[in-house]
Amino acid sequence: MKKLILAALAASLMAASGRADTVDLSAHAGFTSLSMGNFNKANSAFWGWSGVGHVNELDSGFIVGLDATTKRLTRFDWLDLGLRGEYLQSDLAVNDSLASGGNKSYVSDQANLGGLLIGAKAEAPFVDDRLTAGLGLWAGMGYATMAQAVGYSQSALSNGVYTTYLPVGEAEASLRYRLGSRWSLTASTGWRWADAASLKDSRGVPLYQDLQLWKYGVKSPLNVDYSGATAQGAASYSF
Repeated sequence: MKKLILAALAASLMAASGRADTVDLSAHAGFTSLSMGNFNKANSAFWGWSGVGHVNELDSGFIVGLDATTKRLTRFDWLDLGLRGEYLQSDLAVNDSLASGGNKSYVSDQANLGGLLIGAKAEAPFVDDRLTAGLGLWAGMGYATMAQAVGYSQSALSNGVYTTYLPVGEAEASLRYRLGSRWSLTASTGWRWADAASLKDSRGVPLYQDLQLWKYGVKSPLNVDYSGATAQGAASYSF
């Protein structure tokens, strides 16, 4: 996935670099929330059989990305089209519980999402030409993972990774301040849609399939929702 993102961004740059001032390369980073309410409830209920000692929920993380956009693909000075490569990593969720029979359990989970998206950004002067307000829409595909480590006081630590591909959509609003003809700084906020119906390990076993059987009498995999609000800053260079 990382190699695909870099290759697509490079292709976009080559296609748009035929003349000066047509490509805007922007690196962004910030914080994101995660809509993991179902996952957190399941995590507490499943692993805390005889009472949960400590739970650090999976509800936020950081996000980084790189945009390559250009006006050359449109006939409008206010509209850019391009590609976005992005990576999200959650904070570590920890469940430290007392299982049945006095067997202490430790479970940690970390969610990751890499994506390649295409999108459009529209900008208009907010106060003057140096300060502009913008709106962006992005859509593409992502590769989601959930890395899980499980340990018990009477057994060794085991690790598993659950994965899936899923559609990703993003909408954002931004304010950009131009430092000169080439450089600019941007602050943005937005929302990401990325709900994974189910994640599976290398054997095809869904994440927490036994939990749903135990709680509802139906073997239904647990959805893992990577959707959330974002707040980011970016530095851009035009050439």
